[in-house]
Amino acid sequence: MKKKCLFAFIIVVLAVAIILVFNQNPKSVSSKIMDYYDKTDDTNFQVNLYDYTDFEWDNVIIYKNPATEKEINETAGINYGKEPDLCSGMIFIKNNKVVYDEVFETDFESPFAFVIYPDIDINSQVKANKISKEAAIFNAEKVIYNDKSRYILTQTKNAGLQDLKSTDLSDIKIDDISIGSKFNLDDFSNYTNTGRYKYEEIVIDVDHEDNIKYIFSCFENYKEKTASITVENKRDFKMISDITALLGNHYIDQNEYDSEDLLMRIYYDKENNIIAEIVYNKIDKALCYIRLIDGSLY
Repeated sequence: MKKKCLFAFIIVVLAVAIILVFNQNPKSVSSKIMDYYDKTDDTNFQVNLYDYTDFEWDNVIIYKNPATEKEINETAGINYGKEPDLCSGMIFIKNNKVVYDEVFETDFESPFAFVIYPDIDINSQVKANKISKEAAIFNAEKVIYNDKSRYILTQTKNAGLQDLKSTDLSDIKIDDISIGSKFNLDDFSNYTNTGRYKYEEIVIDVDHEDNIKYIFSCFENYKEKTASITVENKRDFKMISDITALLGNHYIDQNEYDSEDLLMRIYYDKENNIIAEIVYNKIDKALCYIRLIDGSLY
């Protein structure tokens, strides 16, 4: 009888233990980051979100109050299905489906215990930003408030660029002008000059040996007076998908500097040390303008 009672007791204990294990709430991504850095003396450091996730994802949406569901949907390219309700947070996406989301908790009377801002500048008007897994690296600051550590994270400029697979950008030309070519004033005689190396159709910059290091121009559907942009001898591009079809999928997407409506698709040619920043409209995906940059300036 005693053996039966003991056996029954053991079964009950094991059952309770199993229930407790399976009903534990998994730690949030922010909790994992805070738990790690609470044990260190670091006050300024970098956080790679990928290191603190145990699920598959390819993009994360960072949003801040007062972002709306509509703004999040437009940024993410999905139907999120939740209203942020004056909160800030992050949404992880895999194959255009939400796999994890988290709201940064606050009592609205003291600073967030943990918050990620969607832009490099915390005062930026950008309220939501879509960031690829490769670029989800943030500058973090740990501050003490009311004897508690609080964490403020902002996007790292050009994060993930070195981890990008190289894309050949040598065939991108703007009126047959390319990065590394020599500046010749006669080649620009047909443009409308507005200043040193500045024209209505194109803007360039050169080094001390007159090698072109920077080129800017708009796509035709964005501005009437512009230069001709060619990729692999093709032109007349209108949508970002037209460019991606030629250059491929090894890119980083991030918000255009201090803009709520524009995204920037970045490609990196490591062999020729060229970076292309292709800016397009977040909502209708229409192309706006392009910057070609010598990698040494980045």
